[in-house]
Amino acid sequence: MKPLPVIAGFGGVNAAGRSSAHHAYRRTIIDVLDAGAADATFRALAGLMGIKGELDDNTRGHILAHTLIRGIDPSLLDVRQVGWNCRARLTTGQGAASFEVAARDVPDRLPPGWVVSPAGGGRVRITVPEGADVFLPVTRSLEVSAAGQLPTGFDPKSL
Repeated sequence: MKPLPVIAGFGGVNAAGRSSAHHAYRRTIIDVLDAGAADATFRALAGLMGIKGELDDNTRGHILAHTLIRGIDPSLLDVRQVGWNCRARLTTGQGAASFEVAARDVPDRLPPGWVVSPAGGGRVRITVPEGADVFLPVTRSLEVSAAGQLPTGFDPKSL
């Protein structure tokens, strides 16, 4: 199965920009628009993205690179370091295994075979049977690292 991007929007704003005046559609076909329509779309996107000043070639390049489907912005999610869990099985060769955690971190419903005893200082010792499954925190890279995102610089909370 091939992963598919999901393009989401905020009100009348999506990854291509504002839907009013067809700017979002025009952004998707901007390379074939006449100069006037393209310029109006670039101005609308610049306003949406908080870009002020002259719309020179660098600014237009920035707008093109920061709309539609693109690499996921690291300020939103670092796709190379996503928190994950690795399943592992505890084997000591000597029967049960134990570990200590803060008493507040003990789950309300204990898995079968868990035995909890006080360890002092607000901590408890949990003893689990040999072969108990656990999850270890790891990081991994996501298989998909691009997505349709709202235009960079657009701040929904400002509305």
